[in-house]
Amino acid sequence: MELLRPRYAGLGIRTCASLQTAVDGVRASVIGVVLAHQRPENAGGVVFLTLEDETGTASIMFWPSVFEKHRAAVMEGRLVRIEGRVQRLEARPGGRGSSGSAVHLVAVRIPDQTPDPKRLTDGQPSPGSGAGPRGEPARPQAAGPPGPRRVPLAGFH
Repeated sequence: MELLRPRYAGLGIRTCASLQTAVDGVRASVIGVVLAHQRPENAGGVVFLTLEDETGTASIMFWPSVFEKHRAAVMEGRLVRIEGRVQRLEARPGGRGSSGSAVHLVAVRIPDQTPDPKRLTDGQPSPGSGAGPRGEPARPQAAGPPGPRRVPLAGFH
């Protein structure tokens, strides 16, 4: 994720950690790896998803109609972009559960971003990728002095 972050920042995509301080009701987009899906029986069909990027995790909430519309991207995507509205739920004093507040991104649109990591190796430069002056990919540099067992990093996954 860190290698792709400059590209995403240019598109206005926030980090998962930044959602924790976002204003209630603001539109936001995050991108990350899907860690878990939950559909609690007592949630009226609402689906919760945990998304992770290089800064932490974000809680995503899907109304049933939105989830069904984007089921394939959510269930099969490895790298998923979520667009929606921030929802802050303040805990009630003396109430059950945790103290403080819960922050969710209520999903509206989910474009699958699974192909994005391929851009790191397909020779297509992206903003902030370190591409050469004529658009050619920057060549990776091995750390340390050259030695008899030096392994080139190109093609290393």
